[in-house]
Amino acid sequence: MMPIHLNFIKSENRREIRTAAVLAWLRNVARSLFIIIFVFDGFLALIFFLFHDQVQIIYRISNDSSQRYAFYNEEIRNINERAGQLNLAGKNFGTLTARFWSLVNSVPQDIKISGLVFDTNDTTMTIPGVAKTRDALIEYDAALSALPWVEKTNLPKSQLLKKEDVPFLITVTIKPDAK
Repeated sequence: MMPIHLNFIKSENRREIRTAAVLAWLRNVARSLFIIIFVFDGFLALIFFLFHDQVQIIYRISNDSSQRYAFYNEEIRNINERAGQLNLAGKNFGTLTARFWSLVNSVPQDIKISGLVFDTNDTTMTIPGVAKTRDALIEYDAALSALPWVEKTNLPKSQLLKKEDVPFLITVTIKPDAK
């Protein structure tokens, strides 16, 4: 048996009904898409606010911890700087030690040294002090010139004007190849 389809609707009305059905279907799809997008947008907004709050909390914690540990960070910087200075000082320790002892042994009784200033590139050394007499200062200058690692000494003549209790500042140039 064959199914019988009876259609009492006129053909121009059929087109309108089909168009209305397609439009209703499209309206339902659009409405469903709108609801899905609206729900998805709501989830995105919720996630944004949750992540935004978490980022703000992390930012506050990092600021608090950086302020809390600022003292320690400064101490670490100071320690690192001192360690660098110690490394620089220890770099030529062996040569400076030998030079220092030969310098100490060359100081006569009439000379009082008040300090030693080494140049950072290790080519000059300045020796301030006081000599009891002018002759003692001249002898000390000669003794310094006789040291094997001394290239030359510079004792300004203006420091030799006084006869007793002569303040001096001798600049010693060190030989570049001296060990």
